[in-house]
Amino acid sequence: MTELTKSQADFKQAIDKLGYTEAEVSAMTQRYDNIIAFPADRCVYFGFSKVHGLGLFANKKFREGELVCEARIGLRRTPGGRYVNHSSYPNIEVIVDGLDVNYHALVDINPREELLLDYVDAFSKSRPARLEPT
Repeated sequence: MTELTKSQADFKQAIDKLGYTEAEVSAMTQRYDNIIAFPADRCVYFGFSKVHGLGLFANKKFREGELVCEARIGLRRTPGGRYVNHSSYPNIEVIVDGLDVNYHALVDINPREELLLDYVDAFSKSRPARLEPT
């Protein structure tokens, strides 16, 4: 099994565990009417992912516990809330602060490293009950 195939199977298991279908996840992530720009000082960029499609990458070294970027500000998503890919071996985690959702480094992250999130953990923190797509 290739790394890509493993990642796809892991993603499918994650959304099954959360009670979503691939179509529902696609509908949530493919929306562009609720996306706002990152604050200007964020050190992340988009690139082609080995996991899936486009991904979000570090543009600098992040230390464990450091804010990497915002995923949601209020009810609006940033590109981070759209382009971070799933992994069972994440390097970022979700920290919820009211309506804001931020990504913090779980470990030290090097420049050009893809930012990966465990969707099961993230959804359990940011959507305690299954909600309609926001």
